[in-house]
Parts: sequence; structure tokens; C-alpha cells
Amino acid sequence: MIVPMKKISIIVQSKDADSAISRLRALGLLHVENQQAPKGKDINALLEDIALVNSTTEVLYETKFSQELKVPEDREISDWRFVSRHIIDLGKRFNQLEEYSINLIDQISDWQAWGDFDPEEIKRLSEKNIFVRLYQIPVKELKDVPSSVMLKKISTLRGIANCVVISREKTGIPFKEVVLPRTSLQKMKARISEDSRMMDAIKTEIRRHFCYKQSFERVKKEMEKELEFHQVLRGMGESGNIMYLTGFAPIDALEKLRQAAL
Repeated sequence: MIVPMKKISIIVQSKDADSAISRLRALGLLHVENQQAPKGKDINALLEDIALVNSTTEVLYETKFSQELKVPEDREISDWRFVSRHIIDLGKRFNQLEEYSINLIDQISDWQAWGDFDPEEIKRLSEKNIFVRLYQIPVKELKDVPSSVMLKKISTLRGIANCVVISREKTGIPFKEVVLPRTSLQKMKARISEDSRMMDAIKTEIRRHFCYKQSFERVKKEMEKELEFHQVLRGMGESGNIMYLTGFAPIDALEKLRQAAL
């Protein structure tokens, strides 16, 4: 059944505004219309704290952290801001490592066909006027490579040969040169393994904080109530030492509001 609503106004002295809003909140009968845009340091601080909790629970509820995890016993949290920032930092670090690992896996896939070599060693050879460069050359055009360079075919894929070209002078050949990787395949694979161990450790650390999930939800609900209080208070109209608000209340609750106003 839809209960009819009635618009009402409440007028109080400025000194009584806090207590009046507290009583109205306890009754929970009035849907308030702001007379002005609510703003203030207290509102901004609460909005920032609520956003912090939301970011924290987003990390905790991510499938990669929460899947196949038994729900731990609920625990109260003492310094929720410190723990919250720690969880968020862990989540960011995990995502960074995950993204880097994905890119590194792609690089490993690209360089497998070239075999393992040390790019630093190639750079050192250039200091001795031995220039080693990598080229991709169509197989049918290998015969066109100048005889002034030494060429070694490493592998072939779909008609394209991956080749090492060695020369005593820093001269190019008219084919696609491949830029050297930053590090060797061996080091890439070692980094993948190290990052994987680090990600497992971060995942374990994040899961240690699952016992605070409900505590974070309670903190958030309390802050949302506090935010609502300050938004109503800061949204009240003002005239001298008088403050007022308007809103809608169910008709069958008007008597309770009258009694509370006495």
C-alpha cells in the first residue's frame, strides 16, 4: 500500500540544529529536501573516507583474491585507515606485476624463435668494431644480402627468416632490422618466476585481511549515517539565528513528528 506523504517544514534556532537533526534521524520519518547545496570540510572528509573503504573492499572482493577462500572469522579492526591503505597498495602492486608479467610473456613468445643471447654482449662487441644486428628477411631474398656481411639464419616462420648479420662496419642492409631486447630470454624467464612468487605472496597477504571485510562494511555504514547527518545539517536554510528544513513525511507519522517537536 502506498502511504500518502505530506510536505512539512521544521524551524529551529541555530544552536539547536544539531540536536534537532539527530532526533529526526532517530525517528527516520522525514525525507529531507536540501535548501542549499551541502558542503563543508566534514562532508569532504567523510566522502574521502567512504571512497577509501570502497576501494579497499573492491580489492578484497576481486575474484583473483577471494576465489576458493574459506570465509574467515570476523574480526574488529582498530586502525582501519592504515589497514585500508595497506590493502589498496598491495592490490596496486599485484596489478602492476600482473600487467608487467603479461607484457613479458608476450616478449618471451616473440623472442623464442631467436634463441637465447645476451644483448649486453652484442653491445660490447660493437665497441670492438664487431657489429651484430638482427634482421627479418624474406627467404626468397636471402640471396640478395650483400656479400660484405656475414649472415646466419636462426629460424624461419611463414617465409620470413630471422637472421643475425655480422659486419666490421656499421652499415645497414635493405631489410627490416629488429631492435634488440633489453635483456636475454633467460633473464626474462627468471623475472617471470620471481614476479610469480611475489604475486603469490601478495595474494596471501591480501587474504590475511579478509577477516576485516565485515568490519569495513560496518565502518562504511557508520560513515554513511554520519554523512547523511552532515548533509542534512549543511543543507538547511538559514535566516539570522534561525535554521529550517523542509521534507516529506508519511501522513500516519505526522503525530510522532508533532510530539518530537514539543
